[in-house]
Amino acid sequence: MRIVLATFLFLVFAQNVHSSNLESVLDWMQKNSDAPEDGLAPGIYGQPQLKAISRYIPPGYLKELDFEALSIEIEPTAIYLPPIVYSKTSQKYSGLSTISEDGVLESHVAGQPFTKDQILMNDSAREAGHMVAWNRVFRWQNHGSRNQNIMAFVKTSGDALSGKRLANMHGGGHVFRHVGVFYHRVYFSNIVTSPSTNYRLKIDGSDELLYKEFVEMTSPTDLAGMKFVIERAVTPYVDDQVNSYLPTERRVRRLSAKERADSWVGSEMTFDDFEGFSGLVLDNDWRLLGQKVVLRIPNSKHEVSQYHGRMSTIPLDRWQLRKCFVVEAKPKWKGHPFSRRILFIDEQTYSVAMSLIFDRSEKLFKVISVVYGRGDSKGKNVLGDSVPNFRSTNVINLRDDIASLGGVTRETAYPQVKVREVRKLFSVSSLTSGR
Repeated sequence: MRIVLATFLFLVFAQNVHSSNLESVLDWMQKNSDAPEDGLAPGIYGQPQLKAISRYIPPGYLKELDFEALSIEIEPTAIYLPPIVYSKTSQKYSGLSTISEDGVLESHVAGQPFTKDQILMNDSAREAGHMVAWNRVFRWQNHGSRNQNIMAFVKTSGDALSGKRLANMHGGGHVFRHVGVFYHRVYFSNIVTSPSTNYRLKIDGSDELLYKEFVEMTSPTDLAGMKFVIERAVTPYVDDQVNSYLPTERRVRRLSAKERADSWVGSEMTFDDFEGFSGLVLDNDWRLLGQKVVLRIPNSKHEVSQYHGRMSTIPLDRWQLRKCFVVEAKPKWKGHPFSRRILFIDEQTYSVAMSLIFDRSEKLFKVISVVYGRGDSKGKNVLGDSVPNFRSTNVINLRDDIASLGGVTRETAYPQVKVREVRKLFSVSSLTSGR
C-alpha cells in the first residue's frame, strides 16, 4: 500500500474513532495489502473457508457472508481489455491530460486520460486519486447503455411487516416495495469511434455535454409515469441539470442539485450511487490510498442477479480476485450525510467493485457492490460486448439493517442509436408523453 495509508491510519487513531469501522477497514487494507490475485484457487468456497476469503472482503461486508449456506464460486482471474479503437485513441493522446490544482481534468481529448504508470508514479496522493476518478468517468462505455431494471427494497425476514419474495431471492429477507425503472444513457462526447466529428455525436449540445440520461418509472402505480432527463456537462464545474415530469403535478420542473445526496425514490441509493459511483468528480476531494485485490463479480453467469444470505443480498454467482485502485472520496459539501467513500475501482475496466460509505461519525454505514457480466450478442455488437455488462447495484445499509437490490430484468444493451432517436428520447417536451 502507499505510505499515505499509514499516515491516514494515524489520523484516524488520533481522532479516537471507537467504532468498528473506518479504523478496522483501513487496518484490514494494510494487513492484507499483499494478498495476491492467485491467493485463492478456483473452486467453491463456503462458510468454513470464510477466514481465507476474509483477506479479500472488507470487515462489515464480511459478516454478511457468515451464513451456513454460503456458496462463493471463484473462477480464474480474466483479462478484460477495451476494444482496439479505444486503446489506440487513448495512446494517441497519452501524456496530454493533466490535473489542475483544484482537480479539474485539463487538455483531455478522448479515450482514457491517464495510464496506470502515470497514476502509480505520481507522488501526490491527491492528484493520483483524481486521475483514477477521471479515468472512471471516461472509461470505455461504447455509445451508452439501455436496460429495464427493478429496484427491490429488502428487510430481514424477522421484520414485523409483511412482504414478498422475488424469484431471484434464495436466502432470507422479504421485499416490502419494488420499483420498475427504464434507463437509457447516450454519450454526446468522448465517442472514440467518431474521430471525424471530434469524438462527438453529430447533434446540438455535443460540445457541452458528456452524456444525457433518460429515466422512467414503470411501477408501482404511485410512481409509474415519473420521468427524468439528466444532463452531465463536459465542464466539471457545471452541476447536473435534472428535468423531471411528475404525473401528479403534470408539469416539468428542475430538481435541485443538492438532492443528489437524498434517498432515490425511497431506496438506500442516492443519485450518486448508481454502478458504485455516478457523482460529480469535483463534488469530492479525492485521494489514492493504494491498491488492493478484492473479490468481485465481473463475469456473472446470470442474466438476472441471484442472491442468497440472511437478507438475500449476497450474489449467488461466480467471483474473481481483481486488483483494484483504492481511492477515498470526501464530499466537499459540509451538510452531506456521508463523511467519505472508499471506492475499489478495477484497474482494467475502471468499473467500481465496491463502495464503502461512512457516516459522519466514521462508522461504516453502507456497502455497495456492483455485479457485471460479459455481453453476448453473438458477433452482432462486438464493441458493445466489450463493455462490462451491468447486472446489478446492491446496497446494504448496515446501520438500519435494510437493503436495496437494483438489477436488470434482461441483459443491458450498449447500442449505437441514431441522432433522430436521441432527439426524440431526450426532448423535454416528450417527458409529458408516453415513451
